[in-house]
Amino acid sequence: MQGSRRWGVLCLTSVIVPVVLILGCGGQKPPVEQRKIEPERPAPSAPPVPSNLHAKPTAQGFLLSWQTNRRPGEAISGYQVYLSPEKSIRHLAADAEEARGCLWQSAIYPGDLDPRTDVETAELDDVTPGVEYYLYVRTVGADGAIGAPSEEITIIPRVAGRITMVPRHVGETDGYSFAANGYVRARDERTDLYLFVRNDSVFAASPHRLDRYYRYVEFHELGPAASVDDYPTVEVIGKGESLIYLRVGFSYILSTPENCLAKLYVAHIEGSGGRTVVTMDYTYQPRCGVGVF
Repeated sequence: MQGSRRWGVLCLTSVIVPVVLILGCGGQKPPVEQRKIEPERPAPSAPPVPSNLHAKPTAQGFLLSWQTNRRPGEAISGYQVYLSPEKSIRHLAADAEEARGCLWQSAIYPGDLDPRTDVETAELDDVTPGVEYYLYVRTVGADGAIGAPSEEITIIPRVAGRITMVPRHVGETDGYSFAANGYVRARDERTDLYLFVRNDSVFAASPHRLDRYYRYVEFHELGPAASVDDYPTVEVIGKGESLIYLRVGFSYILSTPENCLAKLYVAHIEGSGGRTVVTMDYTYQPRCGVGVF
């Protein structure tokens, strides 16, 4: 009986020990240090690069426009507009001293007041007529990062205005000088044109017709026009006329002895004979040999 009891204890022990060992191995493990893994942040997007730059001449300078290429909802600080006389600086870094010296304005240009975000414009009027300017634009991101430069364009500003002239000897406005940018008398040595009226027909005439020592100016007819902005590029071929018939709604080219060109558009002709008054819009390109208006 005692032997049987001892055998039972041994058997029970043989069962309990493996169970305890198994439970001990599968029990609670000591705590392991937890590490927080930050989500990967996307790289910041570069500011969009403007494109399709276009410059339209105005009376004081020109109007620059461009495509912004901004993505929907994309925030930016504005733009840097570069205006370099007579040479390209597009290859320079944005922080280069020479590039900073050619900024249109020192502060970031926020853009025009138009609510559109796909197109921007800037009116540049602090320019010198006859000087060739190189232009390009960079976008400034919301974080201040400066984007890559746009393509580069060039423009040569010209002088523009409206003149009202009377026939020779009639009044103070019987002659005009484009180089002087103002009225002079028909027999002034600076005169570029005067009006000659015959049988109620009005002609623009070269000053040398009054005296062979005066300036020799030539005229070419361009044709019908809606305004002086028509025929933005002109190539003068052949010898012109020293006397040309003027018609309302027509444009003409005047070539000075220095080979500088003025484009004339006849807006109105009123009166007859000595009471004739001719109103003309003009653009004058002081860069000689250039027919870009």
